[in-house]
Amino acid sequence: MRVVKNGIDNNIHFKCVCCAVVYQTQKNNFLTTKSRLYVGNNGYLTICKNCADDYYRQLVGFYDGDINKAIEHCARKFDWYFDEKIVGATANVMAPTTRLSAYPSRARMAQFKSKTDYLDTVREKQSEVVVPFENAENDETGDLVNNEYSPTREIIRAFGNGFTNDEYEYLDMQFNDWCQRYDISMKADEELIRAICVAQLSIRQTREIKELEKAMRTFQDLIKTADLKPNRSATAAASDDTFGTLIRKLENERPVCEPDPEWADVDGVKKMLETFFLGHMCNLLDIHNDFEAQYLEEMEKYTVKPPKVEEMFGDGETSIFDRFTKTKSEVDGDE
Repeated sequence: MRVVKNGIDNNIHFKCVCCAVVYQTQKNNFLTTKSRLYVGNNGYLTICKNCADDYYRQLVGFYDGDINKAIEHCARKFDWYFDEKIVGATANVMAPTTRLSAYPSRARMAQFKSKTDYLDTVREKQSEVVVPFENAENDETGDLVNNEYSPTREIIRAFGNGFTNDEYEYLDMQFNDWCQRYDISMKADEELIRAICVAQLSIRQTREIKELEKAMRTFQDLIKTADLKPNRSATAAASDDTFGTLIRKLENERPVCEPDPEWADVDGVKKMLETFFLGHMCNLLDIHNDFEAQYLEEMEKYTVKPPKVEEMFGDGETSIFDRFTKTKSEVDGDE
């Protein structure tokens, strides 16, 4: 009998095709994908996150540390859309999360919403504008070089119509620069960044003092609205961590090693706490603990015991009165 509760079939389990480990849920165990090849699998890969991360680490070593090539290789295998801008947005992830695990979530940013699979990447590469012969120049090797920038449809939709090719190139370059320096994950932040880029273009093109002052005020107001302070930048993120996140980062990346025995407890503080604090408390509450033998051994040094009977009396004496009730013959015998 199959039990279905809240739309979830409790008899269904999800098996990784790589390591054969069976999971009860796909969420947090498998990476997501927008590819139509995995629609029947609830939009998840059939390889678990651990195996995907291991495969990614092998590729990073194979490509001599080139993260872009390693993730693009995975994108071809997993049928993801690939863009180096998405890879750049994963630069601020912290261990144990890998940049590959963070890639699907970053790929959901508004500017990549229409991209679904690696075929879109191939389309973009094939749709690069071919420069007419009259607009091309020869480089030192004699090959044709494209000196003219042509904006894509996505860039035109993002910034609107009415700009020249050079202006679109400047806006696109500034937008990418802002996204790499700051953590831009919300649509509102993206729209503000685009407005800031347009304001930068106005400042660059303005020659009159009054218009320049107006453009500068607009630019500064947009910076304040977007809250783009220096401590939000990706380069300053490491120095602006909270105490808790800093401790977690140190524990994951540079954990404290065990000290040498000669430096383990120089002042004896650890032994004092285990013996005189924990030992007394556990003895009072009749609780057995790992330091009970140590506690009893230490208490033995400060324990006063009553003298034994053989130490207090002589031979044949059981009390002090025996010394005064002896017969004369016994006394003479003693002499």
